[in-house]
Amino acid sequence: METKERDVLKISRQQRLALLKPDEAFVEWYTESFMPDNLPHFYHDIENAMLRRMVLNGRRVAVSKGFTDPSTQAHFITFMWTVGADFFEFPVFAAIVNHPKLSPTEKIDRLYKVDGAVASEVILKADDRAWFRVPGQTSGGE
Repeated sequence: METKERDVLKISRQQRLALLKPDEAFVEWYTESFMPDNLPHFYHDIENAMLRRMVLNGRRVAVSKGFTDPSTQAHFITFMWTVGADFFEFPVFAAIVNHPKLSPTEKIDRLYKVDGAVASEVILKADDRAWFRVPGQTSGGE
């Protein structure tokens, strides 16, 4: 008797990681576990429901930019808080975030290596309204 090879459901590593933290769990972890220790001024100065909305919107932007695992999404959102909600629209950051051959982890590593003077310039020009834009909508960061 001959056996047939069955079709096997294949789930990629990225898909498995995405399943680890659905939006509600990710937002809960980021706002209540991560922010108090790492971004306390934002955590204490912004009303909790607004924080959660901003983190959720930030996660959606991160996903739209190819950051599919919770770890790189957390880093991406942290850049939104510390550099500017639209940091990824400015040329030096955009070149990294949109680089087609870099993995999400490599992109995060490179984002951390951007010159401080360049990051400071972006901080001064950032538009916090980007927290509330639909992913893909830009302000034309310069």
